[in-house]
Amino acid sequence: DCIDFMTSSATIQRASLIGCEDKGISVGEATTAAILDAVVRDSGIGMEVKDRSIVQLLRADFLSNSIQIKASRKNWRYTDGGHVQVLNSVFKQQNGENIFETDVKSDITIYNSSLTDGAKMSSGVVASKSTDFSDSRLGSSEDYEVPLLPMMKTIDRHRFTTGRGAFAR
Repeated sequence: DCIDFMTSSATIQRASLIGCEDKGISVGEATTAAILDAVVRDSGIGMEVKDRSIVQLLRADFLSNSIQIKASRKNWRYTDGGHVQVLNSVFKQQNGENIFETDVKSDITIYNSSLTDGAKMSSGVVASKSTDFSDSRLGSSEDYEVPLLPMMKTIDRHRFTTGRGAFAR
């Protein structure tokens, strides 16, 4: 793994994670993480979120990862899985579809993002109407608010809006 969090509260800003053999970002064991302006490319799994962990992802590019995002419950000590909220991000594959995987204890919600080359999503993945499945950067306008994680509130230089939806402060 290029980055691995366990039982943490973390913020990642402006990271480029390229060619990670297993996972670009691994978040587990009750971690809360905010990830902004990241690029994760050419990894087995772009990001895996597990075991009662929560991640908010803003303006990220996930490019040519075998699995873009996976959310699951792995450790029996945790009753809940991984939870991911994605906003204003791009997912692109060179060969095949974007793959998003969840189990019954986990979910991935994608807002106002672009998924080029189509997507293969398990039942715990939800894409808002403003998510575009073609080649443009962002989808159509739609009003929505996503509750903001506490560590996102401390990053003053970001307003968390792009004119189409926002994280709520």
